Amino acid sequence: MKRLLFIAVVYNTVKETRDLCQSLADQAPGDFTIDCLLVDNSDVPAAMEEVDALLPAFGFVSVLRTEKNLGYFPAISEGLKSHAKGYDLVIAGNNDLIYAPDFAARLRTSGYAADVMVVCPEIITRDGRHQNPHHKNRLTRLQRLYFDLYFSAYGVGRLVTWTKRVLTRSLNLEKALAPADRGTPIAQAIDQGVGACYVFLPHFLESIDYKLFYTAFIYGEEAFLSWQVRDANGRMWYDPTLKVWHAESATLSRMPSRKAYGFGRDAYWQSRSLL
Repeated sequence: MKRLLFIAVVYNTVKETRDLCQSLADQAPGDFTIDCLLVDNSDVPAAMEEVDALLPAFGFVSVLRTEKNLGYFPAISEGLKSHAKGYDLVIAGNNDLIYAPDFAARLRTSGYAADVMVVCPEIITRDGRHQNPHHKNRLTRLQRLYFDLYFSAYGVGRLVTWTKRVLTRSLNLEKALAPADRGTPIAQAIDQGVGACYVFLPHFLESIDYKLFYTAFIYGEEAFLSWQVRDANGRMWYDPTLKVWHAESATLSRMPSRKAYGFGRDAYWQSRSLL
């Protein structure tokens, strides 16, 4: 019987967390056990109490509370270091995810090549957008130039976004500007999977001593993880049979606030040499 650990990062949101836990409770039975660790970055006492209130209803759930908001990937790394040893598969991601009822059963019976270290599931947003593969191949020189320009300044980024929207609609230049290579329903090796959810295989976690390399606060985890997998001589694998619904609206997520842009810009420039 395989042991599966789900890790979810929480920040002052309870309804989504409850829905995630319920989706795990509703998993089709199989030759596996499920545990869930909520890494709670919350800084509002009422939200912490509501997270704790979930435990009696979901006996397989535990909480790891951080002293401060660590950010997304650092919180996952904290959960890996403290809880992941001894598990056959570790699934880590946002708390606004709903796992398909057959997710665990499919994952339990999936067989991956020995050099596959991280599996990226099929992630679908509430407005129907398929978020994986994030990038099938490493960024081209043109793509890097595009992101260099986009992350040079907030005003420039807004102008780049507007210009791209106009050009792609009128001239069909999506592929030339920044390929939308997501949603291909074919299992394959990819360079980057979107950061909302990853399946970590045990030999990868052992090779990195259960510590994810990440220097930013939030965003850009795709590039950092891709580099860490390559550095361990492994591959990242997209598996479209593993379905996850993401409560994020992709339409809204493509219109970042100045603060979100700042986080993204910092993460990009810190990870650019790894792309």
